[in-house]
Amino acid sequence: MSYNTAYATSAGDSANFSGPFAAGTHENENEDPLFNTFSNDRDPQNDDLSLKSSSPAKDSGPPDAAYNDVDKTRNDRGHTGGPHSK
Repeated sequence: MSYNTAYATSAGDSANFSGPFAAGTHENENEDPLFNTFSNDRDPQNDDLSLKSSSPAKDSGPPDAAYNDVDKTRNDRGHTGGPHSK
């Protein structure tokens, strides 16, 4: 497991990798991905989970060109990255 981002969305949540996949290993991170809109109200209908341009998840996926985004840049972490993203 590598190139993943964990983030606690509300007080008391634990969203940190542990063991051999801890944050800082295998390119895993524990940081705010900076979604465009995330309400944390458990209603996905009012969220935009695409990444802000300032997101640390932008262009930080695996460096192999086979994973590049459709615009040929290094892929983003998450559902917005990679050759099959929209």
